[in-house]
Parts: sequence; C-alpha cells; structure tokens
Amino acid sequence: MFVWEFARIVIALQVFASGINLPKKYVVRNWKSVGMLLGPITITMWLITAGLIYGIVNNLTFLEALAIAACVTPTDPILANSIVKGKFADKYVPVHVRNIISAES
Repeated sequence: MFVWEFARIVIALQVFASGINLPKKYVVRNWKSVGMLLGPITITMWLITAGLIYGIVNNLTFLEALAIAACVTPTDPILANSIVKGKFADKYVPVHVRNIISAES
C-alpha cells in the first residue's frame, strides 16, 4: 500500500514540475495546439489502444479494453521529463516540441 501512495506522490510532483517548467501563460497562448493534442489526438490514441488490447487479450469486453487503454494512453510526466530535459534534448529536440510534450503530460 505504501508503494502506491509513494508512486502517487512522485507523479504529482512530476506533474507540478512539468507545469512550472513551461513558459508563463504557455497553455493560454498555445491553446489550439494543446487542445488538439488533448482532444482528438488523445481520443484517437485511446480508441486505437483499446482496439489493440481487445484484439490481443482473450475474454475481454471492449468496455474493459477501453478502461485499460485509458490508463495506458496519457503521456507519463516522468517519461516526458526524460525526453525534454538533458543534453540530448537540448541538442536535438526543438523548444516548441519540448514545451508541447510537457504541457500534454
């Protein structure tokens, strides 16, 4: 039980850190990009993931596959942080891509 609570605290801290690292009023200025990522793109990823899970796992209803896909689809803030920080990201990932990944996570 302690492990679950610790994981929740770590994820909450990473979400706050991602938000703090964004430029001031980033989401307000780039609401179209963030909305597109969180709206139709995330829904499409959710449905495709649910379809794959439904096709791979036997004896599973599509509603159960949708529930599992909802857990798998969102970008993990810890994973996003590893993509947008560091020497590799500074050299190869443009700033606007790093910001949109952080905003989505």
